[in-house]
Amino acid sequence: DPNFLESYFSNSRLSYIGSFKQRIKTNSVDSSTSHSKFRGERFVLLVDMDCFFANVALRKFPQYRDKPVAVGHSSTDKSSPQEFASRSKNSSSELSTCNYIARKFGLRKGMFLGDAIQLCPDLVVLPYDFESFEEVSAVVAEVLHEYAGKYNGYVEVVSCDEAYVEIYVEPEDYTGNDIYGFLYSIAEEIRKDIFKHTECTASVGVGQNKLLAKLGADRVKPDACCVVKDWRHFFDGLSLRKIPDVGYKFLKKLEPHVWDLGDEAEKGLEGILGHGNARNIVKYCHGEDSRPVTPGPRKSIGAECNYGVRFNGPYGVDYMMMGLAKEVEKRMAAAGVRESKITPKVMKSKDATKMPGKFLGHGSCISLSKSSDLPLTRNCDMISKTGMKLFERLDVEKDLVRGMGIMICSLKTDNFASSISYTTKLAEWLKREEVKMKAGMHSSTDEPKAVANRKPEGEQRNANQPLSKRSNE
Repeated sequence: DPNFLESYFSNSRLSYIGSFKQRIKTNSVDSSTSHSKFRGERFVLLVDMDCFFANVALRKFPQYRDKPVAVGHSSTDKSSPQEFASRSKNSSSELSTCNYIARKFGLRKGMFLGDAIQLCPDLVVLPYDFESFEEVSAVVAEVLHEYAGKYNGYVEVVSCDEAYVEIYVEPEDYTGNDIYGFLYSIAEEIRKDIFKHTECTASVGVGQNKLLAKLGADRVKPDACCVVKDWRHFFDGLSLRKIPDVGYKFLKKLEPHVWDLGDEAEKGLEGILGHGNARNIVKYCHGEDSRPVTPGPRKSIGAECNYGVRFNGPYGVDYMMMGLAKEVEKRMAAAGVRESKITPKVMKSKDATKMPGKFLGHGSCISLSKSSDLPLTRNCDMISKTGMKLFERLDVEKDLVRGMGIMICSLKTDNFASSISYTTKLAEWLKREEVKMKAGMHSSTDEPKAVANRKPEGEQRNANQPLSKRSNE
């Protein structure tokens, strides 16, 4: 399908989430401003929208608010959500989210739709509404920026449904000595303002750092707020799994639990987790978190697709690479940046003879990538051409490709690009490429960094030969 990528990026939940940050406005407070200039006591709020996709979708279907609801690739015809669900008992489409009523039946995000309907036959499946997701996210951001500006703080957007807000509270901001009561009132005001403008509920955690704010919000979800006053009391009975950086693999290694190791905790964990991980986890377990709240400059932009990728038709890897390059160019233009480093990514099937669990899914894969420098650009032709050269060096048969992507980093703003004569440098690079192609040259002596690190000439594959299986570099 020549329009596959365009359709994918228009309708993919993961693509929407992944590209969300580059579309939001910058923080209302200048990010170059030093935190140290602010007076007052610092606190952090974590604002987490409850069942975001489901609650936004329900704004158009209020009749289902008391029903078990999930959001997924719903029916495109005029049948009701219930009729669609009844026809989807064997569907491997994934649920992006479900409301708390549905979760009582054992449903969870990422579950196959067919399995979900087996657990909850009355499940209502609503379609994605990306336009409304964008609208509500923007409104929430405006509300949070207003409070951050009022208390000399910052907003750090984590995703379309989650953001940190830093505030600095001074004694004159509240009456009496109950600062925590004042913080609770701020959190409640934020939740009420969000609901007033969006009809969606939010949970808010408040603490002296990101860790405590996040744990507070997680504890009281949904539709509530929590102020963490004393981390020791709050951590009593807390599962170690709730601590950042403690995944299932780490959890199996942490015997005895870090809580029981006392002053010897860091030393005892170094041999298990390594020095860096041990230090961070011990700090978290003592309620410490020095991570700042800051919008920060965008570090990377990318586009990828790992669903429905099969090259068994007339459109090959080069066509998809160009489609990805065009999407990346569009996203960079929206963010007002250019790139100087490109990393194509490929998902290679471990066994192409096995059917994946999800229809046209990628199945079990190995992730491969190659990076190279480029002159400062966002030109899709240059990105695609360099991407194909790096793809060839990855040495992957096209029939084994189950996913492709392009990651762009070392971003510079358009103002920076114009200050170093970007147009001249780009024209010179393209001219050198054209001369080399006409002359049939393969030497990398006169090439830019983007292709300077390719294999010696003896190891090069003729560009006209089909991709063949060779050992990875």
